[in-house]
Amino acid sequence: MIRPFLSLLIGLTAFASPVVAHPQKVAVTQILFNERTEQLEVAHRFALHDAENAAARISDARPDLIGSAEARQDFAAYVIEGFSLRDDDGTPLALTLLGTEIEAGYLWVYQETPLPAGKPILTIRQDALRDIWPEQSNLVTIEYGRVFRSLTFKDSTQALTVSLEN
Repeated sequence: MIRPFLSLLIGLTAFASPVVAHPQKVAVTQILFNERTEQLEVAHRFALHDAENAAARISDARPDLIGSAEARQDFAAYVIEGFSLRDDDGTPLALTLLGTEIEAGYLWVYQETPLPAGKPILTIRQDALRDIWPEQSNLVTIEYGRVFRSLTFKDSTQALTVSLEN
Protein backbone atom coordinates (compact mmCIF):
# COMPACT_ATOMS: atom_id res chain seq x y z
CA MET A 1 0.00 0.00 0.00
CA ILE A 2 2.86 2.38 0.81
CA ARG A 3 4.71 1.73 -2.46
CA PRO A 4 1.82 2.85 -4.78
CA PHE A 5 1.23 5.92 -2.61
CA LEU A 6 4.96 6.78 -2.73
CA SER A 7 5.02 6.34 -6.52
CA LEU A 8 1.98 8.60 -6.87
CA LEU A 9 3.58 11.24 -4.60
CA ILE A 10 6.84 11.18 -6.60
CA GLY A 11 4.89 11.46 -9.85
CA LEU A 12 2.86 14.42 -8.61
CA THR A 13 6.00 16.12 -7.34
CA ALA A 14 7.55 15.88 -10.79
CA PHE A 15 4.53 17.63 -12.32
CA ALA A 16 4.27 20.17 -9.51
CA SER A 17 7.87 21.37 -9.69
CA PRO A 18 7.22 23.90 -12.49
CA VAL A 19 4.39 25.35 -10.41
CA VAL A 20 6.59 26.03 -7.40
CA ALA A 21 9.51 27.28 -9.49
CA HIS A 22 10.40 30.96 -9.11
CA PRO A 23 8.21 33.01 -11.46
CA GLN A 24 9.51 35.28 -14.20
CA LYS A 25 11.42 38.27 -12.82
CA VAL A 26 8.86 41.08 -12.71
CA ALA A 27 8.69 44.17 -10.52
CA VAL A 28 5.69 46.48 -10.30
CA THR A 29 5.68 50.24 -9.78
CA GLN A 30 2.41 52.03 -9.05
CA ILE A 31 2.08 55.77 -9.66
CA LEU A 32 -0.95 57.50 -8.18
CA PHE A 33 -1.99 61.14 -8.63
CA ASN A 34 -3.51 61.80 -5.21
CA GLU A 35 -5.60 64.98 -5.51
CA ARG A 36 -6.57 64.83 -1.82
CA THR A 37 -2.97 65.09 -0.59
CA GLU A 38 -1.75 66.95 -3.70
CA GLN A 39 1.02 64.38 -4.02
CA LEU A 40 2.17 62.07 -6.76
CA GLU A 41 2.74 58.80 -4.91
CA VAL A 42 5.07 56.06 -6.14
CA ALA A 43 5.20 52.52 -4.75
CA HIS A 44 7.76 50.03 -6.08
CA ARG A 45 7.14 46.34 -5.32
CA PHE A 46 9.83 43.68 -5.64
CA ALA A 47 9.67 40.00 -4.81
CA LEU A 48 11.75 39.71 -1.65
CA HIS A 49 13.71 36.82 -3.15
CA ASP A 50 14.69 38.97 -6.15
CA ALA A 51 15.51 41.96 -3.95
CA GLU A 52 17.76 39.85 -1.71
CA ASN A 53 19.61 38.37 -4.69
CA ALA A 54 20.00 41.82 -6.28
CA ALA A 55 21.17 43.38 -3.01
CA ALA A 56 23.86 40.72 -2.73
CA ARG A 57 25.05 41.54 -6.26
CA ILE A 58 25.19 45.31 -5.74
CA SER A 59 26.78 45.14 -2.29
CA ASP A 60 30.13 43.89 -1.04
CA ALA A 61 28.37 41.94 1.73
CA ARG A 62 25.30 39.71 1.84
CA PRO A 63 22.74 42.24 3.13
CA ASP A 64 19.88 41.18 5.38
CA LEU A 65 16.86 42.99 3.91
CA ILE A 66 14.48 41.47 6.43
CA GLY A 67 16.48 42.29 9.55
CA SER A 68 18.29 45.47 8.58
CA ALA A 69 16.64 48.84 7.92
CA GLU A 70 20.02 50.04 6.64
CA ALA A 71 20.14 47.25 4.02
CA ARG A 72 16.60 48.19 2.91
CA GLN A 73 17.68 51.86 2.66
CA ASP A 74 20.65 50.81 0.50
CA PHE A 75 18.36 48.80 -1.76
CA ALA A 76 15.95 51.77 -1.93
CA ALA A 77 18.85 54.01 -3.01
CA TYR A 78 19.58 51.55 -5.81
CA VAL A 79 15.91 51.58 -6.88
CA ILE A 80 15.79 55.39 -6.82
CA GLU A 81 18.91 55.57 -9.00
CA GLY A 82 17.18 53.51 -11.70
CA PHE A 83 13.80 55.29 -11.60
CA SER A 84 12.89 58.75 -12.82
CA LEU A 85 9.88 60.84 -13.75
CA ARG A 86 9.79 63.92 -15.99
CA ASP A 87 6.84 66.24 -16.47
CA ASP A 88 5.38 67.45 -19.78
CA ASP A 89 8.23 70.00 -20.15
CA GLY A 90 10.87 67.31 -19.60
CA THR A 91 11.72 68.66 -16.14
CA PRO A 92 12.74 65.91 -13.69
CA LEU A 93 10.38 65.50 -10.75
CA ALA A 94 12.25 65.44 -7.43
CA LEU A 95 10.99 62.38 -5.61
CA THR A 96 11.37 62.05 -1.84
CA LEU A 97 12.01 58.63 -0.34
CA LEU A 98 9.33 57.94 2.27
CA GLY A 99 10.61 54.54 3.34
CA THR A 100 10.47 50.81 2.78
CA GLU A 101 8.57 47.87 4.18
CA ILE A 102 8.38 44.13 3.82
CA GLU A 103 4.94 42.62 3.42
CA ALA A 104 3.82 39.16 2.34
CA GLY A 105 7.04 38.23 0.54
CA TYR A 106 7.53 41.62 -1.13
CA LEU A 107 9.83 44.55 -0.49
CA TRP A 108 8.14 47.90 -1.02
CA VAL A 109 9.92 51.21 -1.67
CA TYR A 110 7.79 54.36 -1.34
CA GLN A 111 8.40 57.81 -2.85
CA GLU A 112 6.38 60.97 -3.41
CA THR A 113 6.54 64.44 -4.92
CA PRO A 114 4.09 67.33 -5.23
CA LEU A 115 1.67 66.94 -8.13
CA PRO A 116 3.23 68.37 -11.29
CA ALA A 117 1.64 71.41 -12.90
CA GLY A 118 0.74 71.36 -16.55
CA LYS A 119 -0.54 68.62 -18.79
CA PRO A 120 -0.83 65.12 -17.35
CA ILE A 121 2.08 63.75 -19.38
CA LEU A 122 4.95 61.80 -17.81
CA THR A 123 8.17 60.40 -19.16
CA ILE A 124 9.18 57.44 -17.04
CA ARG A 125 12.34 55.39 -16.68
CA GLN A 126 12.31 52.20 -14.59
CA ASP A 127 15.59 50.30 -14.80
CA ALA A 128 15.68 48.64 -11.36
CA LEU A 129 17.07 45.09 -11.58
CA ARG A 130 17.33 45.31 -15.38
CA ASP A 131 21.07 45.91 -15.11
CA ILE A 132 21.36 42.66 -13.14
CA TRP A 133 19.03 40.35 -15.07
CA PRO A 134 18.45 40.81 -18.81
CA GLU A 135 15.10 38.98 -18.51
CA GLN A 136 13.83 41.43 -15.86
CA SER A 137 10.55 43.14 -16.76
CA ASN A 138 9.24 46.17 -14.88
CA LEU A 139 5.54 46.97 -15.07
CA VAL A 140 4.55 50.56 -14.25
CA THR A 141 0.88 51.35 -13.66
CA ILE A 142 -0.38 54.93 -13.53
CA GLU A 143 -3.67 56.09 -12.04
CA TYR A 144 -4.81 59.63 -12.82
CA GLY A 145 -8.42 60.10 -11.72
CA ARG A 146 -10.34 57.60 -13.83
CA VAL A 147 -7.53 57.19 -16.34
CA PHE A 148 -5.35 54.09 -16.00
CA ARG A 149 -2.27 53.32 -18.04
CA SER A 150 0.32 50.53 -17.97
CA LEU A 151 3.86 50.55 -19.31
CA THR A 152 6.28 47.66 -19.54
CA PHE A 153 10.03 48.16 -19.37
CA LYS A 154 12.01 45.23 -20.72
CA ASP A 155 14.78 44.42 -23.16
CA SER A 156 16.29 47.70 -24.43
CA THR A 157 13.43 50.02 -23.39
CA GLN A 158 14.97 53.15 -21.82
CA ALA A 159 12.14 55.61 -21.17
CA LEU A 160 8.47 55.76 -22.12
CA THR A 161 6.15 58.74 -22.31
CA VAL A 162 2.50 58.46 -21.38
CA SER A 163 -0.35 60.94 -21.79
CA LEU A 164 -3.01 60.69 -19.12
CA GLU A 165 -5.64 62.77 -20.86
CA ASN A 166 -8.93 61.04 -21.63
